[in-house]
Amino acid sequence: MASTDDSLSTVASDLLGAAVEILDWTARAVVTIGVPAYDCCPMLAVWVQRVEEAAVGPVAPSSGDSASRIPHRLGRVIQVTLQIEVIGCVPEANLSGSKLIPPTVARLNASSVESYAWGWRLRNGLAQKLRDGDLFGGSCTFKDLGITQPITPEGGCGGWILPVVVQLDGYDPL
Repeated sequence: MASTDDSLSTVASDLLGAAVEILDWTARAVVTIGVPAYDCCPMLAVWVQRVEEAAVGPVAPSSGDSASRIPHRLGRVIQVTLQIEVIGCVPEANLSGSKLIPPTVARLNASSVESYAWGWRLRNGLAQKLRDGDLFGGSCTFKDLGITQPITPEGGCGGWILPVVVQLDGYDPL
């Protein structure tokens, strides 16, 4: 499908919509420019990490020297890496007078159970939608579902980040 000025926004919005459906999300859900500010939890956010040109084509057969292993420039594609983050509130230590009181083990465990469930459900739900052809509605070509990684709890927030790589057609805006 041919790209337009709105292609990045459309793909990011499609991914956010899929995540909202997968998680049955009713809290804050946003498409942000760059890494979202962890100023609200719970929060679901999608952002474009990078847009790059990637080579397509086979690597030349090796004849022993390093120059022969350079890929032939047979084609180029525009590859977009989107990041989806699911952020939840995590227990923090409290200050009582001059004494720091850590959160209870029960509160930490409950927070972890919820966070693990979000990350696992999101990853498996996106994989299912991709497998079933129910993601992006033809606006791009899916390339890769990356490694789901935890977001270290800090400032009362923690969760998961998952990269999704797609290919978009370029266009001539002028």
